[in-house]
Amino acid sequence: MVKGPEKWWLLAATVVSVLLSWGRHFSGLNEWLFYHLPLYSKFRTPSMTLTIAGVTMANTAVLAIKTIIEHREDKIFIQRLKTPFWISAGITGGLCLIFALFGGSMFSFTAEADASYPEFLVPAIQLDRKAMLTSDAWRSLTFIIFGAIIIWIYMRYKIKSQYLILMLGALIFVDMWSVDKRFLNDDNFVSDKKAKSFQPTPADELILQDKDPNYRVLNLASNTFNESVTSCFHKSVGGYSPAKLRRYQDIIDYHFSKKLNISVVNMLNTRYIIVPGGEGQAPRVQYNSEALGNVWFVDTVEWVESPDAEIVAMNSFNPRTTAFMDKTWQKELENMELQPVISDTAASIVMTDYTPGHIKYRSHNLQTQLAVFSEVYYKTWSAYIDGKQVPILRANYILRALPVPAGDHEIEFKCVDNLMIKSAKVSLWSSILIIFVLGSIISLMIYQRKKNECKAA
Repeated sequence: MVKGPEKWWLLAATVVSVLLSWGRHFSGLNEWLFYHLPLYSKFRTPSMTLTIAGVTMANTAVLAIKTIIEHREDKIFIQRLKTPFWISAGITGGLCLIFALFGGSMFSFTAEADASYPEFLVPAIQLDRKAMLTSDAWRSLTFIIFGAIIIWIYMRYKIKSQYLILMLGALIFVDMWSVDKRFLNDDNFVSDKKAKSFQPTPADELILQDKDPNYRVLNLASNTFNESVTSCFHKSVGGYSPAKLRRYQDIIDYHFSKKLNISVVNMLNTRYIIVPGGEGQAPRVQYNSEALGNVWFVDTVEWVESPDAEIVAMNSFNPRTTAFMDKTWQKELENMELQPVISDTAASIVMTDYTPGHIKYRSHNLQTQLAVFSEVYYKTWSAYIDGKQVPILRANYILRALPVPAGDHEIEFKCVDNLMIKSAKVSLWSSILIIFVLGSIISLMIYQRKKNECKAA
């Protein structure tokens, strides 16, 4: 239906988009791209690539309507078009009909996240998923039928093109409006007074009585890693983020979702745990006296062969005395003459200041020791001991570690994203260049106009 070379580009983009969205189900392609295609590893999930298919398929539909409008007077073309038109309508409508009638028995409607829900709730969630598939299949079938009828009427009875565009536009508007209202509806538009009326729960109020800000909260009374309410009042171990670090997600999957690993809870400085109350009762707060704080010295470093071995080793260990580290860091520590780590019961290290992107500590130890910080290791952070930059190591799969020389020292962590700084400079100079070019064009147009006026005079 679409003429010209653009249809092949749109088809290729759609196919590539679908193949990329398969992720681990097509690992041969996706793993290679993950390691070789710039920024591909930054995707939150491979299914995000389906947005490309959404754009290309919509463009294909627009080009198909454009082709029909341009060639409606060509009777041979319209006659040849009828068969592929009804075939495409039959395939898309037929698939929707199959899902509407039999979709409930074709899939299990289970998900890995079901393990984090109470058992009594899982069947209801699965029924909701089944109902959503069935209702949306009937809904899609209805729009396909109406769209096919409108196009058939246009080709058969030769109504004006404006009416075709108007009717299809109305159909698209109703379709998009009904779907968009699921995500952005009247509940999202509330007065400032109502928006500010959000109040902490009794559990939150109890925790907030602790005036020491150096602790974290784990909320097990909600969907722990898919909610953000806890973060309104506390530094949360959980919470939702669309750009969560892969290593932190690994910790969630391996040490929280399957079974709660209290050693990992302690090393994340979790002082309070909110747990569900009994039937009909409000959530309760449990105080965790084993939380390790913001930073501590360890006595022993245990080396492991790989990151996989590191996360497995954390199933059973005491994070207060032992740190697991990948052997890739061993040479770094040997160069710093840290081995072996010796216990120093008189040593102390404490946080003195915390602001986003800048954290300060003070240490006192009689011999060189390894400090483990309850902060996630990431490449944009730099460490300084008494103003001199030192390399940051990684311990316990996700945490920062730092060899601290004997004596009294001031330790700082600063977050500096060099890529963002470079991008900001490029953006600034690009903006200046664009303003200069636009200004030159406008000046040239004004000059040319003045010149023409002078000639006319």
